[in-house]
Amino acid sequence: MSRPPADRKPTSPSADAMAEVLLSSDLLETLPDAIVAVDCDGIIIQVNSQTQELFGYTRAELIGQTIEILVPESYRSQHHQHRANFAKTPKTRRMGANLDLHGRRRNGSQFPVEISLSPVSTEKGLVVLSAIRDISDRKRIVEELRRANEEVQRKTAEQIGEYRSRLASIIDSSEDAILGKNLDGTITSWNKGAERIYGYTPEEAIGKNISILAPNDRPDEIPRFFGKLRAAKASSIRIGARDEGRPPP
Repeated sequence: MSRPPADRKPTSPSADAMAEVLLSSDLLETLPDAIVAVDCDGIIIQVNSQTQELFGYTRAELIGQTIEILVPESYRSQHHQHRANFAKTPKTRRMGANLDLHGRRRNGSQFPVEISLSPVSTEKGLVVLSAIRDISDRKRIVEELRRANEEVQRKTAEQIGEYRSRLASIIDSSEDAILGKNLDGTITSWNKGAERIYGYTPEEAIGKNISILAPNDRPDEIPRFFGKLRAAKASSIRIGARDEGRPPP
């Protein structure tokens, strides 16, 4: 038996042979997504059963039609331009990244899709395989999560408002004097109990220094107290800085 010359390279499969394998129904039927193969003119030349189930057409109804039969009418001119642009620089990629894509069933209903494009070179020209996935469930879950988050935020805001309202009601109904103030001693809130005990209305007290409540014979008593309080707060800040390994200012 004669051997071929040592420098002869094995014959590689032709582009048509490779395309025939990729477009064979045996291979396409193993894929979970709907697969549509179109030629360089956008004519459908092969589909799998998942495509028939997803769109409601038979294989015979799709073969020979343009791919736009599966696209909503309002998107067809735009899709035609996308197809032309892909033919200029064909490469494996997702179609319409960051765009909302939709498919159209035989009965006219529309549904959101995700599409991946894969070019296959043949001796007769470019063939494009489109893997189409229905993402209705994904969209539904995202929308439900968005609504749930909005509901949580709304209820949280309502609950905070109700809590503040109840707290204000409790404070205002107290017979004791309850007032709010900042570290400078400026009065920020004033309840009915404080009005009854001290005789000042909220309009008269809020914004004033709390020293107005000091006895006439000890006018500096309250200011001295707040001076000590501010000093204690500053001291606690310096101690905290030292605990973190930084020297106090």
